Amino acid sequence: MLVHAKNPRGVLHLGRFRIHGRETRYKPCDIPFDLYLKCRDGLQDATYREDYLRAKFQRSCPEIAFTYSEIKYLPDRTLKTLIEVTGVEVDKNWTRKGTIDAIKVALRNVSPAA
Repeated sequence: MLVHAKNPRGVLHLGRFRIHGRETRYKPCDIPFDLYLKCRDGLQDATYREDYLRAKFQRSCPEIAFTYSEIKYLPDRTLKTLIEVTGVEVDKNWTRKGTIDAIKVALRNVSPAA
């Protein structure tokens, strides 16, 4: 999960991860999803961008920017793009929520291991 420390100019140490605030000019830190869930109060979602998605999924990606918590608000066209980029196999019976959950799982799966 891409995150920044909640304190905009602070630094947060979580195990082997050093997470900087948004205003420190450091890139967001990619942490395991389990750690994200445990320490969510001290973390702020960072923006996923096309360069991160290209690197993690090895597929082309148009210009895009979103946070993990914003996925549910993205338009259908953008969700379809994310499905293509992440390589998720879509079931025709899925609802919008099923599609969103599949994208979130794909993002969790490319996060580093604990």
